[in-house]
Amino acid sequence: MTDNYLSINFVTPKKSRSKKIIYIFWNDYFYKKQKYNHDFEYANELMHMTSMLSNSMLYHNYDRIVCHDIEQALEVAKSAGFVHTFIQTPGNVVRKNINSALLEFISQHSSYFLAGHILDGKPKNRYLWMHEQCFLFNLPHLDNFDYTIDIECNTLKVFQEYERSLENFHDDYTPLWVKGLPSQIESKSYDWSASWLNYGLSIDSLEVFPESIRSAKFHMYPENTGHIETWKQESINDNQLAKILRESCKIDNQQHVFNNENFNNQVAQNVKDKIDILVIPASGFFAVHAAKFFNPTKIIFYDIDEKTLNFRKAINDTWDGKSPIKDLIVDGLTPFSDSDVAKIPLVDGHWFKTQEEADEYWPLYQSIKKEYIKIDIIDDYNKFIKLIPNTDNVYIWLNSIYTYSINIWNHRPKKIFESYFGLVYGLKTYSNRIWIDCKEPMGQYRNYEVHDYSPDATAFAYSNYRKYL
Repeated sequence: MTDNYLSINFVTPKKSRSKKIIYIFWNDYFYKKQKYNHDFEYANELMHMTSMLSNSMLYHNYDRIVCHDIEQALEVAKSAGFVHTFIQTPGNVVRKNINSALLEFISQHSSYFLAGHILDGKPKNRYLWMHEQCFLFNLPHLDNFDYTIDIECNTLKVFQEYERSLENFHDDYTPLWVKGLPSQIESKSYDWSASWLNYGLSIDSLEVFPESIRSAKFHMYPENTGHIETWKQESINDNQLAKILRESCKIDNQQHVFNNENFNNQVAQNVKDKIDILVIPASGFFAVHAAKFFNPTKIIFYDIDEKTLNFRKAINDTWDGKSPIKDLIVDGLTPFSDSDVAKIPLVDGHWFKTQEEADEYWPLYQSIKKEYIKIDIIDDYNKFIKLIPNTDNVYIWLNSIYTYSINIWNHRPKKIFESYFGLVYGLKTYSNRIWIDCKEPMGQYRNYEVHDYSPDATAFAYSNYRKYL
């Protein structure tokens, strides 16, 4: 083992945590180095991939621990007041319905101790085992058994015998259920989960994941032959991971003409400088709201998609602030949600309370100088830096660019971190005041002036957890 650190982010008040699931991201490299071909960088990037995609699917609003030491993480989660934890290892990927699937399972299996991909070892002359890709753990049971993980797994041990269903999910080692028997067996062929499974059998509280959870996630199996070469783009073999990447890396052909976030009044008031220039993605009406607050002399719109830029220009130049926006669709635009196109989102009850108020401001907004830039700021962050003037004060809205799942798949975590920190530290070299509003790659929402910025979230990830309890 090595020194172990935890990154902790609890969003639920302690008195309410017993009904929530805490997500633990366990980089098990130090337990199973051979699974990653002794390549920590490979394991670490897959762990970032798993946590970043979970962050995106769970809408950035969930309790989590990132760790190398699973025993320590379980102890922290229990002491913090949580009852149920869902643990994932590098390469696991969840879908948007994972939390509801887990909560439904818990409601139907209140006496469970451990649930996961529990596998019959007898076809391979070994003891019962559990694939570590992901599993659900009932934390109060930590008081009832020795949960220390055997890393070596090379001594003769006595385990509870078990029986299993005749049916399988697929291969002959994937039973629908397992139960303990009164007899015991001796074995030297077992894995890290053997003592946990042995305890679960003894109290008849082991559960195999049902289809509802299996369909809410999938795994990239970093241990499979050829997968490390595929991940590092050193091979073109059409293996399982290659197929996953090919499907997941498809570019979104729909245009996000509206954004989900609104310009926050409280956040805006935290900006202590007079803002001269806004730099805003082309989607949505964030620029209108920000312009109403900051009264800039110029707005720079940027987007990776030219159709979105053209649509935004058409709205800015010709819309009257109340006619159906769908009439302005140009260049074969395919909106992400057709139902949204008919809406007139200027009157939001906050920045514009009435149509009359919006009508009064709209000509003022149209008179502001505007520029439209097609750019991929993850790949071309140095080019983006050069677009920012080094004279006037600037407000940049980066939205969820670094946490958007399609961007994570296509750029990979390493590139996203490089791009984000490259952008921030590149702008630090400027002398003017530059404010950034964004979700950082790990999901923290930040609003800051770049010269005052320090990567506290990154430092947090590598700091001892006791400092933050």
